[in-house]
Amino acid sequence: ARSATPTTCRSTSNACRGISNLLDSDDGMAFQAIKKLTEGLQFADTAAREKELLGSIVYIAGILVRQRKAIADGQ
Repeated sequence: ARSATPTTCRSTSNACRGISNLLDSDDGMAFQAIKKLTEGLQFADTAAREKELLGSIVYIAGILVRQRKAIADGQ
């Protein structure tokens, strides 16, 4: 099990959304969400595991924000 402190993704979520807009794809954010989930499950420390798993929500929310904006823009 992993014991290192998880990294936060708050600072990168906007960058990921920007890249997704450039590529016109949510695949990168979906990959990051899945990556955070699988890595989070490996933490031995409960608090670190919870923080990493909750971090995946940021990427999932980014997908929803991007999709809602596309709908609002008529795409």
